[in-house]
Amino acid sequence: MKNADEKSLEELKDNFRLYTNGSDDDVAIDIQDAIGRDPSLSLIADNIQVTVEGEVVTLVGEVYREEEKMTIGNIAMTFAGDDNVNNYLRVMDSSN
Repeated sequence: MKNADEKSLEELKDNFRLYTNGSDDDVAIDIQDAIGRDPSLSLIADNIQVTVEGEVVTLVGEVYREEEKMTIGNIAMTFAGDDNVNNYLRVMDSSN
């Protein structure tokens, strides 16, 4: 049985026109769009760089909280699979 977050991520992916048969650039655009559509990520979506090469997604950028890093990683995994995401997002130091 899937939890609500897993169902939500699957529905998100189903709303996009391209799946694993799209080009690397198309998949990167779909992931970036999915990140931007998540209301909890709207303030940081422009800070995230998504690249796809040979079905491997790489995420680079800065987020405010660990939860944002995990959510973005989960979105990318929905498109690329659990073992195909390099999540190099950095949580910004809030002590500054």
